[in-house]
Amino acid sequence: MGSYCIRTSFIGVLLMWLAAPAWSGERSLGVEGYYPNADYRAGMIHLVFMGAGGGVYYMRSSTEGSTWEGPLGVPSAADAHNKTGRPAVAGNDLGGAHITWSNGSNSAFHELFDGSTFGPKEIAIRTNTVVEPDIAVDVNNVPHIAAMVNDGQWFIGHARKPGDSWEGVRAVSDRFTHAQIGAPSITSDPAGNCHAGWKQEGGGTFPHYARFDTVSGNWTDHAVMSNSGGSGDVYISGTPEGFPRIAWAEYRNDGGWFVYGIMYSWRDTNGWHHYGKISDGGYISEGFAPATPSIATDNLGRTYFSWAAADRIHYAIHDSTDNSWPVPDQYLTNESRQYYHGSCGNEDSGFFIFEDQRGGLYVSWGNPQDPPGPVQGDINGDGRVNGEDLLRLSLAFGSGPGHPRWNENADLDENGVIDGNDLAIFGGNFGRG
Repeated sequence: MGSYCIRTSFIGVLLMWLAAPAWSGERSLGVEGYYPNADYRAGMIHLVFMGAGGGVYYMRSSTEGSTWEGPLGVPSAADAHNKTGRPAVAGNDLGGAHITWSNGSNSAFHELFDGSTFGPKEIAIRTNTVVEPDIAVDVNNVPHIAAMVNDGQWFIGHARKPGDSWEGVRAVSDRFTHAQIGAPSITSDPAGNCHAGWKQEGGGTFPHYARFDTVSGNWTDHAVMSNSGGSGDVYISGTPEGFPRIAWAEYRNDGGWFVYGIMYSWRDTNGWHHYGKISDGGYISEGFAPATPSIATDNLGRTYFSWAAADRIHYAIHDSTDNSWPVPDQYLTNESRQYYHGSCGNEDSGFFIFEDQRGGLYVSWGNPQDPPGPVQGDINGDGRVNGEDLLRLSLAFGSGPGHPRWNENADLDENGVIDGNDLAIFGGNFGRG
C-alpha cells in the first residue's frame, strides 16, 4: 500500500511537467549560477557565470553540451558581484577561453584560460567607471572588449590586445554627459569582422551598430535601428558571411514600463532589413531585465533568439536566406524560470543556457531539422516518451547503482541517482516521439 501511494504521488507530481517545449533536449549543468554567457568555437562550448556568492566561474563542453568540465573559479574575479560584474566569454581557435568582467568600479578585466590554467589578470579598459563588458575574439585570435565607460562623459569604449598589451580605449559611440547609453554587445565572424551593438539616446533610445575595420583600426558603417521606440539591452551576432544580426527588447511607457516587443534587424548584400517584432512581449514588474533577449547564429547562417516573457523563456529561429521562420515564437521552458540566459551556435544547432528556479543552470539545444522525438526520456527505447517510460522512471525513482530498482536508462542527467532532476527532464520531453 505504501509503495502504491508513493508511486501515485510521483505520477501526480509529474503531471505538472507534461506541457513540453518543442526543443530537442534539456540537461541540468548541476551548478547554481547567474548571468550565464556562452560562446562556441573550435568544437568547444565555453560558459561563464556569476556564482551564488559572487565571483566568476567557467565551464566548457567538447561534447555538444552532453558533458561538462568544471566549474572552475576564475582566480582573480572573486571581487565581481551583482549585475555590474556580469561576465562574458569568447573562445579562440586553440581551445582557450578569454573571459572578461567588471567589479563595478573603474576597470574591465581580462583573463585567459588556455585549457589547463588561468593566465594573469589583465586590465583591458581603465577609466572612471566601467560596467557591462562584453568580449569577442577575431579570426587572428585577438581579443576585443567593449564596455560602457565614463571618463568624464559616458560612451561605449573598445580595446583590443593584438600583441603583448592592451591598446588604449577608443570610443565607439557618441559621448553623453549622463548615462544615456549602454548595454553594449560585441561579436566577431569568420569573415574577419568585429561588430558592436548598443543603445544610445537621441530622440529615443535607439539601438546602434558599428563594424570594426581591423586594417585601419577604426569603427565604421555606423547605423541606427530606427524602428524602435525605446530599447533595452542590445545583443548582436555575426554570420559566416560577415553580416550582423541584432536583437533587442523595445519598451514603451504606458503608465509604467512594459515590453512592447522583441525586435530584430539583419544585414545582407542588399543592406539592412528591419523585421520588427518577433514577439509582442508582455508587461513586466522588475525593470528591464526580464525581457532581455539573447541571439546566436549557426554556421549555416540561421539565427537563434531567446527571450523572457510571461514568466517563460521563449525562442525562435530565423533563416535569412529566404527570410523564413522555420521555428516561430515558441516556449523554450515550461513554466516560470529565471530571466537571464546566454546562447551560442555551432555548425548546425543553437544552444541556450538559462537560470532555472528549480535550482541551477540548464542547457537546451537543437535545430530546425531535429526530429520532435526524444533526446532524453525514452527509457524503454521504443522511440516515444510516454506512460511506459513513466512507469520505469517511477519504479527506479530514488535508486542508485547497485540498488535492485536501479535503471541506468532512467538516470537522464547521468549523475548516479534517479531524482527530481531526472523527473524534470522527463517531464520536459513527455509526449515526444
